[in-house]
Amino acid sequence: MCVFFILNVGVSKMFKMADVSTLDLHLDESNPRFWVNVNPSQEDIMKYMINHEKLLVLANSITNMNTLLPGERVIIFKDGGENIVLEGNRRTCVYQMLLNRELIPAEIRTAFPVAKDEFLKEISKISVDVVNNRQEAMTFLAARHIVGVEKWSSVTK
Repeated sequence: MCVFFILNVGVSKMFKMADVSTLDLHLDESNPRFWVNVNPSQEDIMKYMINHEKLLVLANSITNMNTLLPGERVIIFKDGGENIVLEGNRRTCVYQMLLNRELIPAEIRTAFPVAKDEFLKEISKISVDVVNNRQEAMTFLAARHIVGVEKWSSVTK
């Protein structure tokens, strides 16, 4: 049995959906999973994910599927005019590198997969969930990363 719950954080609507340019998304410099310099650049975050977060494996998986995953929207909030990615930094990074190969560090550029044109068109603008601020998203992020997605039993598989 899978049980989901949402804590009441005092707002009437937690998020809205929007379509945004993938290259206009800003990787989260405060993501607790990234152990990078204080005030890291977007390039620092990308290099960290390549070296520590199996980004090349994810890039190959994504390009082999050749489509966005249903039900896996990126979660963002707006901060100072930037669209900060709270959930989906790895996917966003892969999408951005597929769209702009200059973002891929030279040492792995030839190993990084090349996406088909129709997939590049699909990921150039994606639907995202927009929350009002980082605190509102914490309920969802905690449920996903701490509690986790319920695994199927052996019988169900």
